[in-house]
Amino acid sequence: MKKKYWLNLTNMSSIQNLKSSNFTIKQNGLYIKGVKYPGILLIWANWCPHCHEFIPKLKQLCKQLGKEFICTAVEHAEFKDDDSLSSALDFKYFPSIKFFDQSGKIIGDYTGKRDISPILDYICKMYHHCIFYH
Repeated sequence: MKKKYWLNLTNMSSIQNLKSSNFTIKQNGLYIKGVKYPGILLIWANWCPHCHEFIPKLKQLCKQLGKEFICTAVEHAEFKDDDSLSSALDFKYFPSIKFFDQSGKIIGDYTGKRDISPILDYICKMYHHCIFYH
């Protein structure tokens, strides 16, 4: 029997749950509207067991990063019927992790291990926002 995974981010105050309306596509890239700090974007699906395993790690990561590094997530159902947003997000699997700058522009993909320490290392190298995790 297949397990069903239904995740709810509403109780995860450290992660801002985005809708498709939070994105805008410009000539020079994809942006998250209203962003004032750099951050991480999780692209996930509520049926995905790997997403189910990763979200608690993301929540822990976001608590460590502080308020000047924004943690966001968008669930696949929010954009699956929006071909232009799906194409602009340019993801290959769930969960996918992207990073954005202080203007909200998506600037990078994280393809490493889905664990706190390597993601913190990536953030440190990319943004010089270094936090040590034990």
